[in-house]
Amino acid sequence: MRYFPLLALCLAFAPLIGISAPVPKKVFAHYMVCLPAAGHEATVEDYKGEILEAQKYGIDGFALNCAAWSKEPHYKTRTAKIFQAAQELKNGFLLFMSADFACQLPFDDFKDMVETYRNHPNLFRLEGRPLVSTFLGEAQGLSAWV
Repeated sequence: MRYFPLLALCLAFAPLIGISAPVPKKVFAHYMVCLPAAGHEATVEDYKGEILEAQKYGIDGFALNCAAWSKEPHYKTRTAKIFQAAQELKNGFLLFMSADFACQLPFDDFKDMVETYRNHPNLFRLEGRPLVSTFLGEAQGLSAWV
């Protein structure tokens, strides 16, 4: 207990010298957009149910795996419904895009995914920037990412 005043003083001055509190960690589940639990005709209400179920297990969001954005329009439709469900729930559930390049996803489609949801309130951001992930994204080469 005798060190408490020293600890409090250090914590009070930490921001002034560039030390910040650790950012709370988030837990994301890999979500296959092509396989909604309610089937291929899943509704916004169905996705709300999936989100609420995930939250029961401590999941903060979904990494939305998309393998064919323009070739298979159901990816765009389902992704829109998932984002709509998260927004309507107003419970802080987060989403980010995970481009699956194993299926020859064109890089322009990946850019369209990111741009489509860049300003969505439920898009997960790290240090203010949209977070993305990929499967086999390294095959695109470094120049695609810089």
